Amino acid sequence: MVAKRAFESTWGMSPEDWAEKREHMRALLTGIAESGATISYGEVSQIVFGGHFSARSSALAQMLEEVCTLENAARGAMLGSVVVRADTGIPGKGYYVFADDKLRRDLNPADPASCRRFWQREIQKVWETYSA
Repeated sequence: MVAKRAFESTWGMSPEDWAEKREHMRALLTGIAESGATISYGEVSQIVFGGHFSARSSALAQMLEEVCTLENAARGAMLGSVVVRADTGIPGKGYYVFADDKLRRDLNPADPASCRRFWQREIQKVWETYSA
C-alpha cells in the first residue's frame, strides 16, 4: 500500500522553488504527451530535480500526484500516465493506487490485468488530449 501524503512538504525547497519545479514537470510531461511518447521516472527526476531525488523518491511521487491532480481538473486526463518504469515500460504501483484512490478511476489496483488495461486506455486518452 502506498502511503497517503497531504502535499504539505516541499522537501527542503522553498514553496516558490517547489512550485517552479512543479511547473517545469508539468511542461515536461505536456511535451512528452504531445509527442505521443513516454519518459521514465529516473529521467523525470534527473530533468526536474537534477538527480537530487531518486526515481523512487516520495518527493517525485508527491510532485507527480500534484501535477496529475491539477491536470486532471483542467483537462480530464491523467498526465502522469506518460511516466513509466524504465524496466517495465509501464507506471509503478503508486500510479494505479493514486488513480483509484484520489481520481476515482475505474480499476482494481490489486489486479495486474486491470492495471494494464487501465493504463492502456489512459495513455491513449492523454496522447489524444494533449496532441489536440
